[in-house]
Amino acid sequence: MKTLAALIVAAMLVAPMGCRNKNPAGGGQGVKKPGELKVLCTFLPVWIFTRNVVGNRPGVAVDVLIPGHQGPHDYQLTPGDMTRIANADLFVANGLYLDEFITDTVRKARPGLRIVEAADGVTPISSDDQGFWNQSDSATERFRLGINPHAFASPGQAARMVDRIAGALADVDPAGAADYQKNARDYAARLTALAADFKAAAAAAPDKKIVTFHNSFDYLARDTGLTVAGVIESVPGQEPAAGELARLAAKIRSARVAAIFSEPQYSPRLAQVLSAETGVKVYELDPVATGNMEPDYYEKTMRKNLQTLKQALGADPAP
Repeated sequence: MKTLAALIVAAMLVAPMGCRNKNPAGGGQGVKKPGELKVLCTFLPVWIFTRNVVGNRPGVAVDVLIPGHQGPHDYQLTPGDMTRIANADLFVANGLYLDEFITDTVRKARPGLRIVEAADGVTPISSDDQGFWNQSDSATERFRLGINPHAFASPGQAARMVDRIAGALADVDPAGAADYQKNARDYAARLTALAADFKAAAAAAPDKKIVTFHNSFDYLARDTGLTVAGVIESVPGQEPAAGELARLAAKIRSARVAAIFSEPQYSPRLAQVLSAETGVKVYELDPVATGNMEPDYYEKTMRKNLQTLKQALGADPAP
């Protein structure tokens, strides 16, 4: 990854030619119009939550650094991103160390910029029991890697994140506080109702143990009463060894797991291998880490996840 100084120099050199990292969320090169409030988000779910809180309030532009089709795990900042950062009035991140490499850069480049980490109000889940860190990691690194950052994949936790975003927007734009608070209440109410539907579906399921592709759905499992019996990839992009996969297959059989879940962002191959070994069916759940840059995309995708979960757990059997 380029250093901060190199990025800033590169941004100055290429700015006249335009931004290399254009995306459909708006903002172009991050040029700020007179009187405009510029809100910059890290990636898709944070953008969606912020966009819903802003609603139709005039004079507020909500932009995103990481395009909707990319997740934050392997993203590298570009000179165009530095232009967006330079023009932002509020920076909205997920937090829980997921996008820390970006927020660290922003703090150095813009020391006075208001930054809100939306998941700060969430009670975090530790991933230590899944071997998410290595014994050789430093104590600080073990702490960071041991925190599950995927709170956004649970509608109930997403509602908490929305509330924090609304508070930050009200701080930087007091004149719009009433609008932000109303929009946040309305949106959070829909997310809370969605969370209740997930909980009801899990309660009706005869079997509540699942295996997920990553630890993306640990917060959803905690909020609904499901048990994640295992994950296929404990570290994104790092496939398990054959022995690890065999042990997971044995656990699936012994624990009477109800379903194995893949994610649309990754190949279902390993999930299908486990299914062939255990006879447990594979279904697809989307954590909404990537997708369409649309304000209602999170709700639509989570409603689809809800129907998939009902079918997978036998709470709503397919005809």
